[in-house]
Amino acid sequence: MKILFFIAACLISFSLAHLREESEKLTYLNDKVNNVQGCWLSAKGRGVGKPIRTCNDPKEKNGLLCYPQCQSGYVGVGPVCWQSCPNKFRDDGAFCFKPDSYGRGIGYALTNKSECESENPQGCEQWGLLLYPKCSQSFHNAACCVCSPDCPSGMTDIGISCAKNSYGRGVGTPLECESTEQYDAGLCYPPCGDNFKGIGPVCWGFCPKDYTQCGALCLKDQSCADQIKQYFEGVVDIVKDFAQKNYVQGFIDVAKFAEGFIYDVCK
Repeated sequence: MKILFFIAACLISFSLAHLREESEKLTYLNDKVNNVQGCWLSAKGRGVGKPIRTCNDPKEKNGLLCYPQCQSGYVGVGPVCWQSCPNKFRDDGAFCFKPDSYGRGIGYALTNKSECESENPQGCEQWGLLLYPKCSQSFHNAACCVCSPDCPSGMTDIGISCAKNSYGRGVGTPLECESTEQYDAGLCYPPCGDNFKGIGPVCWGFCPKDYTQCGALCLKDQSCADQIKQYFEGVVDIVKDFAQKNYVQGFIDVAKFAEGFIYDVCK
């Protein structure tokens, strides 16, 4: 039990010492800063950041990357542009499966050419020892008796399908913000506008001429000592955290985050 009392006494003593140290530090800062001409940086929230999610022209989104757009008649799949399948052809990835072929009959004897041509306005052609009607437009004969659909220009005819042509379009790049947004630390924000600089969800103004920036504070003709700088940079972090959690939009009163320091906002 005595040991527990001893530990408790030590903790209380440490806490009191820490509070006394912080109080002395704040008193030091008050004495050091409040007698110096200064002003708070103007700050305004710009809302919660949005994740990067798009690709700007002339790139297009594919999966989680951005690629150059494919040329006309091609469709992008990752880093490869594949030729598009024509209407009625089934897209089988690297191939276009042909629509149905059709037969052109049992043929005509060579001596019956006039009969073949009168019954088939598109004309007739000889295959082996027989005549057959010519295939319709966009079809070609496969052996004697079948008309098979033509493959589009650039594709290789492999019988029941056409092998697509393809080309590479390079390695993808990461997704981007919208063209009207500003990227910062992995998120997208509305731009801050003139005379402001964006840091996360907060747009910060600039110190007036002849003032030195010390975190969120601007000091006239005064250097930013390490102890002062550490405290007022902490104010920047507090304001940033506040804006992030409260989705603040519009001007933020920086002074309420640093009690005991009475300054106006910089003009």
